[in-house]
Amino acid sequence: MKIEWIGINEFIQNDLDLLLRSEALLHNVELSYDLDEKLQHRGVYIDKNQLMQVFINLLRNAIEAKTEKSLNVHIQTTLHNDLVQIYVRDNGPGIPPTIIHHIFDPFFSTKQTGTGLGLSLSRKIIELHKGSMRVQSEFGRGTCFIIELPVYVKK
Repeated sequence: MKIEWIGINEFIQNDLDLLLRSEALLHNVELSYDLDEKLQHRGVYIDKNQLMQVFINLLRNAIEAKTEKSLNVHIQTTLHNDLVQIYVRDNGPGIPPTIIHHIFDPFFSTKQTGTGLGLSLSRKIIELHKGSMRVQSEFGRGTCFIIELPVYVKK
């Protein structure tokens, strides 16, 4: 694990966008960002590759749940106290209320070929970096994953 300070907005705009945009184009997904300017000189101490994996998992889940209507994925950052809050919202079908409490359970999957490890590993990665990850979903209207990580001013 290579933990380093990364500017969260720069990471999303540069590293992450490059990776997600190709995946989004491939699956006809509209990708948009709203990055809090107050985070300009702030960042997180994290393993960049592991954080990248979290976002890839979230995008792939949104794509795999996609219905006929066009899918929009919106990533937003906000500074809240000493935390960066990252919202990953989609306008997909949402998660049924009967299973939402199980989506972070290891080996829980609604997909034929899924291992059920993507979300559980994603949450573990965030927790290992002193953060938290939760979900809000309105069945039939979309899902929002909220990641919170401690934020630091670059020294």
